[in-house]
Amino acid sequence: MSRIAVLGDSGVGKTSWLFAMNGKVPLNVFASRRTELFIYKDTQPHVEFVAVLASVSNAELFNACKGCDGVIILYRPTQLPMHWLRRLNRLFCLSVPTLLCCHGSTVKHEDARLDLLLQQYPGVQRAHTSLENPHLIIDCVNRIITQSRKTLASPLGDD
Repeated sequence: MSRIAVLGDSGVGKTSWLFAMNGKVPLNVFASRRTELFIYKDTQPHVEFVAVLASVSNAELFNACKGCDGVIILYRPTQLPMHWLRRLNRLFCLSVPTLLCCHGSTVKHEDARLDLLLQQYPGVQRAHTSLENPHLIIDCVNRIITQSRKTLASPLGDD
């Protein structure tokens, strides 16, 4: 089963985003206190999404992301994800497909600072989502799954 890490600052909406991915909207918003697992069943084989707490240490982040086939970083237009990209790059050299997702904004937000940062990480892609448009969340899910499967070794390859 493929595994995708979902990162972002506290309160950015990781849990709500993952509920929406599965066609549900949580009735109450709560602050997670531990890593949460969500299974995306609209693909075969199913894909495990891991919501990582914002307050994790580098060692905890490494353990949570170890073995992941892709990463989604959620951020708000007012809170750019530069520190997440730098942390991941230090720990993993961004060796897996990575998607930056500006979440919660119904208007596409462009930021020159982020454009400059992304020049250092040419493999990182960008997207915009909101709970009001769940099809955009599904589009992000499908993009990261497709990218992660392209980077996996072929099951038909020689070992």
